[in-house]
Amino acid sequence: MSNQNQSSGRIKKSPDQRPGMPLPEAGRVKIGIKVANSNPQKKDYPMSLDYFRATGTFAQHFHKVLGDKPDKLTIVFISDNVADSCNEEYACWENGKRWGFGDGETFTVWDSKAKEYIDGVPATDERVTAKKWDIMLTLRFVIPELKGVLGHWVFSTKGAKTTIPSIVKSFDFIKERMGTVIGVPFEFVVEKVKGYSPTDPKQYSKVKLIPCFSEEYMLKVKQYLESGRSLAQIAPLMVTEAKMLASSPRTEDVPAISIETVTEQKTAKPGDDNLPLQVTFDIENATSVEHLEAIYKENFDLQQNQLFVTALSNKKAKIKKGE
Repeated sequence: MSNQNQSSGRIKKSPDQRPGMPLPEAGRVKIGIKVANSNPQKKDYPMSLDYFRATGTFAQHFHKVLGDKPDKLTIVFISDNVADSCNEEYACWENGKRWGFGDGETFTVWDSKAKEYIDGVPATDERVTAKKWDIMLTLRFVIPELKGVLGHWVFSTKGAKTTIPSIVKSFDFIKERMGTVIGVPFEFVVEKVKGYSPTDPKQYSKVKLIPCFSEEYMLKVKQYLESGRSLAQIAPLMVTEAKMLASSPRTEDVPAISIETVTEQKTAKPGDDNLPLQVTFDIENATSVEHLEAIYKENFDLQQNQLFVTALSNKKAKIKKGE
């Protein structure tokens, strides 16, 4: 049968339409909370935090795994589209709803008569100049430690003086040096700092995005991509230093771990009847024995799990057979 008229099963979109994130939203990460005012005549007030607070469907799972007050998260981005992963923009809000947004040159604004957003409005337009605009940064990322939750998390901030410039510089630097941010690990850190200028609050939350890998790692990622290969061949979610080095010719840099030897030593334990979805996905998509060794090394909590070790051994046998 000819496939000439076979449907792709997807609506055709114009090239300028934003594709959106490849995974659904799992929840939001925040560094503030509303506090009830002791005076019932006054409104509740915001309070900054020195830890991350999750909201959304998987908020309980977030805190169960990462603790009640985590101040550091290991995150990875899953899109090189800056608008998806690290979007800096001007935003205007009215009555709790977003009235408009833009990049400083052109804006999208709400038309109350047409009851729709109007694109391409220049910065000099009266509809733009008459409003108060805030600089906002929105990050969308995955937290690999939350195994079994294949969704992205959202973090937004208006910290235009400190947090936003710091994060944008870090993100742009790594993307330029490596050619990608997909799958590379960052430490996402929040801390309370003192304000010293007259306009600063006494204390406020500052968030930093810190690359947690070496110069050698960045060079190898860039060389790997320039060779025409994809990082998905190493790991579909997070490309750690061990995985990157294991994929390079210098595999001696990665300590060798004998999966066969480990298999003989392990016995079945309670909870061995299933593996986290992401771990199963990593094993199934492994393309080399070195990659499997890296998966074993990184999942220290599963090294006593018979199902985990058996899955690694079976995949290793298939790779050796060329399957």
